[in-house]
Amino acid sequence: MFFKLKIIRSDQDGASAVEFSIVLMLLLTVIFGIIEWGLFLFNKQVITNATREGARRGVIMRKAPRNVITEDSEIRGRVVQYAGQNLITFGTDILQATSSDIIITRPDFKFETNLQVSVNYEYKFLFLDAFGIDPIIISAISNMKME
Repeated sequence: MFFKLKIIRSDQDGASAVEFSIVLMLLLTVIFGIIEWGLFLFNKQVITNATREGARRGVIMRKAPRNVITEDSEIRGRVVQYAGQNLITFGTDILQATSSDIIITRPDFKFETNLQVSVNYEYKFLFLDAFGIDPIIISAISNMKME
């Protein structure tokens, strides 16, 4: 018994591997872009909540005019503590308790005046940094009335 093997040759050897590699790169770029954008939006919400926590801290502990510098440092400390517990970062980009990153504004210590806490946080992308996308400044402002 003789068996003849019929060999079919095609001119498209490896074409599917090339197509797969092109599609895979696009797919991975989209997937990592979605993950990165989700992390950005989550961290933006954390920064917004950190400003609310700081403003609430300043309104709650407000007593007669006392050492404003001490109170400001306590507000900044609460903002940094909340952000440090909840931010998702993969590097050393943490919120600093400096006057340039956390700005506290209040006209005076009277009732019905607003305490304003604003935060500027530089968010560094994890995956999209490889494509040359610069860090974005996340800004959040919270106002609370002193009652």
